[in-house]
Amino acid sequence: MFDDSFDTSTKETTTLSYQPTDTCDDDEGFHKFLPGELIKGRYSVFSFAGKGVFSSVLRARDLCSEDSREVVIKVIKRNHVMLKAGNSEVKILTELTKKDPKCRGHCVHLLDSFAYLGHLCIVLDSHKMNLRQVIKKFGGKTGLNLKAVKVYSRQILIALRTLKKSGIIHADLKPDNMLVSAAQNSLYVCDFGSALKAGESSLTPYLVSRYYRAPEVILGLPYSFEIDMWSAACCFYELYTGSFLFNGQTNNQMLKAHMDLLGPVPKRLLKKAHFASLHFDENYVFMHVEYNKITDKTSVTRLEIAKPAFDLLSKLRSSSSVEDVKNNRVDLFYDLLLSMLNFDPNKRISVSNALKHPFLIS
Repeated sequence: MFDDSFDTSTKETTTLSYQPTDTCDDDEGFHKFLPGELIKGRYSVFSFAGKGVFSSVLRARDLCSEDSREVVIKVIKRNHVMLKAGNSEVKILTELTKKDPKCRGHCVHLLDSFAYLGHLCIVLDSHKMNLRQVIKKFGGKTGLNLKAVKVYSRQILIALRTLKKSGIIHADLKPDNMLVSAAQNSLYVCDFGSALKAGESSLTPYLVSRYYRAPEVILGLPYSFEIDMWSAACCFYELYTGSFLFNGQTNNQMLKAHMDLLGPVPKRLLKKAHFASLHFDENYVFMHVEYNKITDKTSVTRLEIAKPAFDLLSKLRSSSSVEDVKNNRVDLFYDLLLSMLNFDPNKRISVSNALKHPFLIS
């Protein structure tokens, strides 16, 4: 337990402005880890856990807790854009932590945030693995069993319900951004650096990591909570098969993969899409852009897509046990995925109805 000097229910949000200082930073603006470093007089750093585009991650002991519990400290890169995203993440995490003090909503808790040597630091519970690591360790190239998929899928949907109640779109849902407990039975959505409030969205074709990016983002249509539902479906498939549902190197290739599974994008959506002309001609015929590594040139092929080319149900059944197929569990899983993957975000299943889907309650 934490001592009385720290209470997430009353803590004010830390907002840090960019302050150029002579700090222990590398050339990219990341904080350089020092073994035994004591941060804020309470966090004793014992290892460097890695770094991404926006931040580096340290593992530390909280010396002000009764058992010197292990925590992770996300140290935001010293950069104007990164700090802005970090301040936004702290604000969202503070709100979620206050509304869900017992962490029943499957979103990671904020323990502390503060300025340190010109960096914004975000302190979170420590978990050894994320969901991608769980898939690789226990599922290999074939994925997890359907029982585990069911448990994790339900918890992901509970997290989306938690976010929706707070009016928050995660906007980067993927296995890397879900932490798993030591017993592998609980999952917590994390990394809210791209998250935003509903109604504050702006059109950009690169929101959300590419393999999990919903078609309305790519096409430049208005988007909301439904982009997280699309991403969740991609995660569910990955849990079960160990492979990506949609694997394209560009937005154009991603749209091709979407249509291979779902058939053509409805013209009524394309007529309203700001970025449709990047991928479709004036007659709404898809322009497939391919890159040739040998010639170092791209070619454009117009494709009339009339129906799906990929049989999702057959793929799922081929990854299933005889018992799961016989008991109709795989067909129920397939039905849930399809309900989450409609091109029209308004026709995707709602999170409340998804939680009532027969696959999750059977």
